Amino acid sequence: MSAAGLAVAARPLRPAAGGFFLREYLRVLGGRQARLVSAFMLYGIVGLPVVLGRPDEEMLSAVRTWFGGSQIELKLFLFAWFDLAMNKIAIFSAALLGAGIITDERSKGMLDIYLAKPISLRRYFVVKVLAAAAAMATLHVGATLAGALFFGGSVRGFALSPYLLMSFVHLFAAVFATIFAGVMAVSVHRKLISLLTSVVVLSALVSLAFVGFYNPSLRAISVLNPLYHGVALIDTAEAARARDAVAPVLWLAGYSALALAYGARRAAALAGEE
Repeated sequence: MSAAGLAVAARPLRPAAGGFFLREYLRVLGGRQARLVSAFMLYGIVGLPVVLGRPDEEMLSAVRTWFGGSQIELKLFLFAWFDLAMNKIAIFSAALLGAGIITDERSKGMLDIYLAKPISLRRYFVVKVLAAAAAMATLHVGATLAGALFFGGSVRGFALSPYLLMSFVHLFAAVFATIFAGVMAVSVHRKLISLLTSVVVLSALVSLAFVGFYNPSLRAISVLNPLYHGVALIDTAEAARARDAVAPVLWLAGYSALALAYGARRAAALAGEE
């Protein structure tokens, strides 16, 4: 970044933050990446009943072992939707929405121009990543509502209340993934590398999300994996209540806040603010 860019980056942000956030949110939501995410989610919704139409016996046996034998069709659906579909979709969607934060502007030589306004690079990053996370949340809610309408008539064992409750919790997992991708972008500096890093790390977290179910003795360690909390209610799905969502949501909100704070510090360091 040029000396002029560093100088303007050190200026404090004034009341324009709200307008900047709204413009950025609408830009992300109307962009090509958001359309790709919408296509991923629509494909997952339409394809899931096909997958569940003839479930593999090994999968059924695994679901019974991991989550208990009651309400097996409901638990199979929740496992398939939130792990096989939404977790995988969230990984790539988060990388698409978050990996270009700051790296796009730098690669195009446009960062100094954006920073010619009274905004610090720290605040610039925070607003950009929160706008991307808000766009992800909007798309996630849209997919949840579309799924509620579609699955009711196409999936055996579907129950609206546990589906909506788990969708609410998983929303925070998708938000965390988007913020994480933004942190990788400001940490790695190159878009392709940050995108691949986000996908690899988030894929590893998804792969380990069910370790506490496979081996209950590891459940205490699983809380260290943010994406575990996005699926933590599957084994009690038929009896889960709103209060059961409080703990996983708080864990995910805490992890998101930590990731956002770290990313803001990285952005500030780039501008020599710290």
